[in-house]
Amino acid sequence: MSSLYLRLLCLIFLPLLATTASAQMQFLPDSESSEEVTLPQLAALKTGWWGYFDPAAADAEQRHAAFIDGVSNGLSRLSQIERDEGERLLAAVENNLATYRELSGNPALQPEPVPDGSEEYSFEQLLRVLEGSRVSGRLVADDERELNRKRRQLDSDGRVRDQAFKNYISKTTGAERWLQGLRLVQARSQQALSELRLDMVEVDYNSAQQVERDFEARLAFARSRLVVPAEDKDVEKAAARTAAAEKQVADAKAAYEEAELVAASFVFNDEAGKAEQRLLQHRAYKKGADFGLQEIVRMQIDAEYWLTRFYSDSRPSLSQHKQQEQKWNALSREITKERQAWKEDIEAEILLVRASPGEDKSPRVSKLLDARVAVATETLQVVSAQEDAQQDLAFTLDVLNEVAASRVGRVKRWIGTAYSQFLSARQWLRQLNATTLFEIGETPIAGDDVFAVFWIILIAVILSKSVRKGLARVGAETASQAGLYTFGRLFHYFIIFVAILIALGSIGIDFSNLAFIAGALGVGIGFGLQNIVNNFVSGLIILFEGTLRVGDYIELDTGVTGTVKAINARSTLIKTNDNIDIIVPNAEIASNKLTNWTLGEYILRMRIPFGVAYGTDKELVKKAAIEAANNVHFTLKNMKGRDPDVWLVEFGDSSMNYMLLVWVNRQGARRPTRTLATYLWALDDAFKEHGNEIPFPQRDLHLRSGLDKFPVPDENT
Repeated sequence: MSSLYLRLLCLIFLPLLATTASAQMQFLPDSESSEEVTLPQLAALKTGWWGYFDPAAADAEQRHAAFIDGVSNGLSRLSQIERDEGERLLAAVENNLATYRELSGNPALQPEPVPDGSEEYSFEQLLRVLEGSRVSGRLVADDERELNRKRRQLDSDGRVRDQAFKNYISKTTGAERWLQGLRLVQARSQQALSELRLDMVEVDYNSAQQVERDFEARLAFARSRLVVPAEDKDVEKAAARTAAAEKQVADAKAAYEEAELVAASFVFNDEAGKAEQRLLQHRAYKKGADFGLQEIVRMQIDAEYWLTRFYSDSRPSLSQHKQQEQKWNALSREITKERQAWKEDIEAEILLVRASPGEDKSPRVSKLLDARVAVATETLQVVSAQEDAQQDLAFTLDVLNEVAASRVGRVKRWIGTAYSQFLSARQWLRQLNATTLFEIGETPIAGDDVFAVFWIILIAVILSKSVRKGLARVGAETASQAGLYTFGRLFHYFIIFVAILIALGSIGIDFSNLAFIAGALGVGIGFGLQNIVNNFVSGLIILFEGTLRVGDYIELDTGVTGTVKAINARSTLIKTNDNIDIIVPNAEIASNKLTNWTLGEYILRMRIPFGVAYGTDKELVKKAAIEAANNVHFTLKNMKGRDPDVWLVEFGDSSMNYMLLVWVNRQGARRPTRTLATYLWALDDAFKEHGNEIPFPQRDLHLRSGLDKFPVPDENT
């Protein structure tokens, strides 16, 4: 069954596939054929038809003319609407073919080669080579942009030609097929023209790249052969040039300030006045750009002056040169930042003026708009000159550093590099200090404000730590350690709070609206700081209440015992007898029950239970127990009313139970488990010495009934 279905599918689709393939082979417009080409017929374009239009053929112009004449004659058979479109397409084809022939016959443009160099270069010649390298780089960038644009154009033309081909093979007969064939020829001729133009641009781009590489090689060679003529080593002449440059900078600065003042003081109340105000503003931009250019030129002359000094006998200080270089770099960055802002404003101004409708403007406004475009264009030219001058300056500084490095030893060079890095870091910090990082309300916070807050709080922390260390040292020598610790903690909180107020006040934070600050703090506590605030307040309560002090031996409700080592803002540190630090939140200590073994006094009474056998002399037991207690070093002695005592507390099942009551000193109170073990040890030794018996449980078994149910064993078994 499946074999039958397969045969039916083959019978249905194979003729259709064959027809489509035949049509595509017959009308394939991109195919190139080695057969003799004939005049293409629009109604039946065959494989290799585009070869007829080869511009390299000797009779290419006659071929193209014959095709144009044939198509012109065919237009007479179309309707008026179709004839109009056909004439338009034919005119486009004729123009494309003419341009195709003209461009194919023209050789590729060859860029001017790099001029021959010399064996030695002055610094002025070196800058000319740098200018050539910069121009060649711009040509490469322009050619690359043009190359990308031509590639996009070729892709677009290719898609148009593919669509025209699909439309052509979808038509079978009639005038529409003939007209679609003309569309295909027009699309293919446009694609061929784009291919040819792309090839030409690629040739130009490759040539420009080669010229750029040649200039880079020449520049590297010129730097290695740099010499300074004798007339260029005149330090006084170089200083005079620097002074003249300083005067030009001053004049440009005065002109810039005057232009800004005129623009700022101008008042307008109509559209013409607004346009004039914008014109004055852009004239101020132009003066500012001139001022920036003169600044760069002055720095260039200064750098050349320093180069002259290095080549002369004066041997200037390397550290002074590094300081001057830092100033040049900082000023250059400022000019770059201003130039970028002006450039964006000026480009937007040009687009705005050109986009505004001119027919609705008065003659005065139109004249002002034209003047604004002219001034903006001039400013862009000055901006471009600034960029070139900055490149020259950067190159000059690089050469200057090489020359300076070659004039000093390795150690001085290393010191100069380290000093330069130090100056760069200092300059970066200065820029950070002057930069607004964020704002708090209406108060801008700059980098120096952040540093001021940091240093004030750091000084407060160091002061607090020093005071607490001193108090701890005093407390170690006296009995007031806990009180001094409490005072130290409170002083720490106070000094940090005051430091925060001083730090925030130093940067301009206004504390007059304390209600708003308290409200914001209340919201913060309500949403996320409840636990932290609870522990902090609990810590203050513990410190002020005095029921728990540093040095106290405590026992928590969980059974944890240890000595209090610190009461911090969030938690209390407890060190157990096993030298384990346990951190307990202050809120848990303040809200739960705990035992403070050393709150009122540093001594306490311990109860040690023990038992002896029935029949033992009670007085002997008391004597042995008191002797055992007196032999333990934890026992307080010679204190009235606090002598050891023995109580008979219970008649047990197997023993008479006693209780040894003994007052222990501070050392014993802080080690209750160890103290109990020591007393039990001493009791056992004393009882053995006096012959007192420590009983153990005994049980008697009495059988009263049930024995008759068990068989009596035979005596012989």
